[in-house]
Amino acid sequence: KERSYRDLFRYRHFRWAVLAQFFNVAAQGGTWAFFINYAVKYMPGMTDENAAYYFSFSMVMMLAGRMIGTYLMNFIAPNKLLAIYTSGSIIFCLLIWQKWGWISFASLIGLQFTFSIMFPTIFGLGLKHLHDLKEKASSFIVMGVVGGALFPPLMGQVADKFDVATAYLLPIICYVVIFLFAIKFW
Repeated sequence: KERSYRDLFRYRHFRWAVLAQFFNVAAQGGTWAFFINYAVKYMPGMTDENAAYYFSFSMVMMLAGRMIGTYLMNFIAPNKLLAIYTSGSIIFCLLIWQKWGWISFASLIGLQFTFSIMFPTIFGLGLKHLHDLKEKASSFIVMGVVGGALFPPLMGQVADKFDVATAYLLPIICYVVIFLFAIKFW
């Protein structure tokens, strides 16, 4: 007998994975949406064009973070590594908020490194032990990408009311949810 969606939602780790993926993509979307704005506003002499080059470099950092993270999972449990990377993301967001010139801007670039493993790790942990429900579960976890559409406007409202640096405090909320998933609910 084929199990239903009701059976799927009985798995707490699956429900948390859907939530964590939503917040993960929300944080990524917000980070990317305001990268160039942050660079131009807080880095003296930075143009949109130069900021775009740094954004490209930040994608290289994301690739490096994914490769290093994948290697480290040979020695560190995926949920623990997810918690470590998520902690790094929180620290980077706090440094970005400080507007300390190159330190804060380097943190913005480094943020790409720390959120690099989040999507696949959350996905994998969310499917763990689901057996015949994996196909159904994967579709829900992937739907978490809608967070990328909903979160940047919130960051935009904070940027308009305060400033772009303060908007980078909002992803911390996302990272706290992911951290909770990593340490307790996976």
